[in-house]
Amino acid sequence: MYKSLTLIVFLCIIISTHLKAQVPSLKEILNFETITELTSSEKNNTLAWASTYKGKRNVYIAKSPNYAAMKVTSFSEKDEQEISSLTLSSNARYAVFVRGGDHGGYLYKTPNNAQSITQVPSITIWSVELSNPNTLMCLTDGDYPTISPDGQTVAYLKDGEIRNVSINGGTSRLLVHSLGKCSDIQWSPDGQKIAFVSNRKGHSFVGIFRDSATAIQWISPSFFYDSSPRWSLDGKKLAFIRTINTRLDTDSILVRKPTIWQIHVSNISNNQTIKIYQSPNTLEGGTEPNTSGGFNLNWINDSQLCFLSYQDKWPHLYTISESGGKEKCLTPGNYMVEYPKISADKKTVYFSANMGKDLLDIDRRHIYKVDLNGNITAITKGEGIEVYPQPLADNRIACITSNAVASSVPTIIQPNGTTKNLVEQPNTNIAKQAFIVPKQIMFTTPDGFTIHAQLFLPKNTKGKIPAVVFAHGGPDRQMLLGWHYSSYYSNCYAVNQYLATHGFAVLSVNYRCGIGYGFDFDEPENVYSHGASEYMDIKTAGEWLQKQDYIDRSRIGIYGGSYGGYLTALALSKNSDIFAAGVDIHGVHGHAADEEDYKSSNAPDAKLALDIERKSFAINYVSQWKSPVLLIHGDDDRNVDFQQSIGLSKALLKYNVPFESLIIPDDTHHWMNSSNQEKIDAATVDFLERILKK
Repeated sequence: MYKSLTLIVFLCIIISTHLKAQVPSLKEILNFETITELTSSEKNNTLAWASTYKGKRNVYIAKSPNYAAMKVTSFSEKDEQEISSLTLSSNARYAVFVRGGDHGGYLYKTPNNAQSITQVPSITIWSVELSNPNTLMCLTDGDYPTISPDGQTVAYLKDGEIRNVSINGGTSRLLVHSLGKCSDIQWSPDGQKIAFVSNRKGHSFVGIFRDSATAIQWISPSFFYDSSPRWSLDGKKLAFIRTINTRLDTDSILVRKPTIWQIHVSNISNNQTIKIYQSPNTLEGGTEPNTSGGFNLNWINDSQLCFLSYQDKWPHLYTISESGGKEKCLTPGNYMVEYPKISADKKTVYFSANMGKDLLDIDRRHIYKVDLNGNITAITKGEGIEVYPQPLADNRIACITSNAVASSVPTIIQPNGTTKNLVEQPNTNIAKQAFIVPKQIMFTTPDGFTIHAQLFLPKNTKGKIPAVVFAHGGPDRQMLLGWHYSSYYSNCYAVNQYLATHGFAVLSVNYRCGIGYGFDFDEPENVYSHGASEYMDIKTAGEWLQKQDYIDRSRIGIYGGSYGGYLTALALSKNSDIFAAGVDIHGVHGHAADEEDYKSSNAPDAKLALDIERKSFAINYVSQWKSPVLLIHGDDDRNVDFQQSIGLSKALLKYNVPFESLIIPDDTHHWMNSSNQEKIDAATVDFLERILKK
């Protein structure tokens, strides 16, 4: 009897230990490396990327033929600073990058102090000789560096001026001080000139700097906004975008009006400029694509330019002659083109897209190439996610890859299609054992929108379980059937995995306003301050969960950050009958504009627009808010004013709504301090577990 009892106890311990091993802790799930930058030097088959791991942000490189990862910086978590603008010189001898700031914020030009140290770190430019990491040096204070074609000089921005400094260090020199603030530095192919944008009040100019003794050459100055200067391959012409906003003060606020945008090409020698393209007079034709890089204007060869346009209701790649004529769509179809990259031989464009033979591919990313005749070839396929293509001269392609259970890594695609990951994620073993593969879910809203979502279901569920709706931010984002490639949303995906492995069903909703499903979905009517129609997608998601027989309909929560926080607050304030609890992370809760702006407006529908706006924000429904909420906000947020959460907290107190708060002093919208991110994730899952599992 004693032996039998001992055996039973021993078996229980073994089973309990095994089950515990299958349920990862939050710390284990968050133990992954984020790839934040990927760039290449095509001619020299060299890659560089920036990585963030446990607060350590560093630069790595890999070279042909073996492409073995090598760290060329040695920053620790003690001096944790964002790395951005990573660039390789044309000869792949140097890497240049920026440390500091929050470049995802609207006020990205100001330093941030997320670690609350007594001396605020500057935004600084660094260089390192790749063959000798000991040469790492801080060149100067500044931002947005661009390396000259000969690899010797770095032009950069500081306080709205253009300056330069030797790539080996030394004294910096002022190049351009203009009436406006400069941006978008572009070296000419011969390295003798710099094109740039001068941003001024109500307009902007494209200019060319030659030397300190020569006046700036302004290219076809106008009353409008000129941007994206791009040199022709021979350096004799300059193309740019001109945007014309024809909206008047007396126009309707609620009725949308197309924006006109054009492509102009200027002959530098005689300053003669011609318009080679004008957008169609339609909402889709006049809308800049909401994908990375916007119009993505570039010269594809000596006589043609390429750009992205929404004119056929999908962001597609077009080419056009430098002399004008009819544009040609290279990528027709119901899918989205992202991250176009022109090959070194100027014959092919590589890009990421959410298309493929599998119907699930609309919620993934794969890499393709297209020639100038419009022949498209798939480079990758399957259940993974591949982005940021970097074609190399040795016929290999670099990119960032991930899948449902593996977070992003830099990868080399061989000519025969095989792949080589350049790093291994620290959480690989636990991910393979425990992570959930999300399922594609689609449902239809009462007003006819088809909504895509990813459903994370716990393994071996029994009985009715709690559920959480996740609303992404942006709103120009798309959550995927796998680990997201951005740092912010890779963290969200990790939190969703934690919740699913700890007994929650998680429904991650791609609501209208997001990318990936065409213009009518991306740019719908009556959204945000014009009616918040996108909230209907979140409500329908909650109702969809209520109908599932494995869901406890009394224990459905919601969480989201930024625009997702805006929708979380709407859900809790308008439908506490559906959503029993929520975590609102730096959301927008009050009016988008000052009411005095409406009162003084000459628009015929100003009064109606104000009334609609009042009905579009959670602050106006707090009296009917019943469910508990956790409010999280950093008070150096450069995207959503901290006052938004202050105002909501006052209203919640007034109406006795139960709420908790987590305030992060000195940090921004994108959590520059990794320990703050961990604190926020822990608070989020703890709150949802306490309220929805009790």
